[in-house]
Amino acid sequence: MPYRPIAALSQAEGPPQGKLPDAARASAGAGRYPALLTQVAGILRGILRDPDLAIEAATALDDIPGWDSMVLITVVVEVECRLDVMFEATEIDSLRTAGDLADAIAMKQAQRAV
Repeated sequence: MPYRPIAALSQAEGPPQGKLPDAARASAGAGRYPALLTQVAGILRGILRDPDLAIEAATALDDIPGWDSMVLITVVVEVECRLDVMFEATEIDSLRTAGDLADAIAMKQAQRAV
């Protein structure tokens, strides 16, 4: 699929293949994958034992109370187990927001479906 800006894609087309351009990454998780973002938020709330934790696509992972490298690894392992995806170390290192994680999951699921 040739590159088209996120705004030009309909949700029915599914996630773009490959890495999202930096300009598109900030808003992609917000509206494109709300079900995945909801799952990510639930996983974060469960691991951090904070049912009231507010998570949105733009939520920076480093800004989440209690966030550290061990929480990151725990979240990644939980996502991999629950959603049947596998991440490379470089992919994990590029996660900055909850939306980034939702986007990465969507791309992994799309690659698996092909």
